[in-house]
Amino acid sequence: MKKSMNHTLWISIISSIIFILLGIVLVSHPETSLNVISYTVCILLVGNGIYQLIMGYHNITLSLLDGFSGGLLSIILGILILTKPLALTLIIPMAIGLWFIISSSYKLRIAIALRTMKESIWIILFIMALLMMLCGIVLLFNPVSGLIAITRMIGILMIIYSLIDIVEALMIKRNINLLDSFFH
Repeated sequence: MKKSMNHTLWISIISSIIFILLGIVLVSHPETSLNVISYTVCILLVGNGIYQLIMGYHNITLSLLDGFSGGLLSIILGILILTKPLALTLIIPMAIGLWFIISSSYKLRIAIALRTMKESIWIILFIMALLMMLCGIVLLFNPVSGLIAITRMIGILMIIYSLIDIVEALMIKRNINLLDSFFH
């Protein structure tokens, strides 16, 4: 048990170090990271499409998106991203921006309803919904800058998570004898 826990902790530490390095790359080179992500998605879509075409050829079904049709669509999307990698980097923040706007409009309605019920919390909800709507508008009309900011934030969060994970693994490692006796 102790040997297994040590092995798992070392894997956790090593993977956390890899995530820290990846986070540093996302923070320091967000544009390059987005291009790599776009090409990776392209390769995955084309690979998935080829697989679905092959499987769809052998398993014929008469549905709208059977393996063959889905495979063809996947390949076309992969080629679109290959020829226009910026398309993916524009679609993601615009979709997030639309989601923020739709979600915040719903919360604005709730805040206004709470105001009519004379609830004091309405103003906080109203301000937060307006801020969320503003974020959505910024992402919608400035998607590239928004995605770069999101990429950097993901990098920062990956670094923070990994550092916490390393500290936890070291704390567990320090108490491995106690844990070993507890689980036996």
